[in-house]
Amino acid sequence: DIASIDGYAYSNVLQEKEGAWTFEALTRFLHKPKVWAKGTKMGYNGVRKESDLANVVAYLNSLASSPAELPAGQ
Repeated sequence: DIASIDGYAYSNVLQEKEGAWTFEALTRFLHKPKVWAKGTKMGYNGVRKESDLANVVAYLNSLASSPAELPAGQ
């Protein structure tokens, strides 16, 4: 789930986001975090290059205890 790690000081914006980190949500957040979560305190501009973004999402997925099947084109 989004903003679900106990003890981490998430911004109010992320705490208000509902649901899980889907591939779409994660991709949009990593691409332009300040657009996807307006008001986030994350000091990160995002991954601009599409191939780099796909690689980051695939890598993060590989770290999951049960990695999900990547969407077509990933």
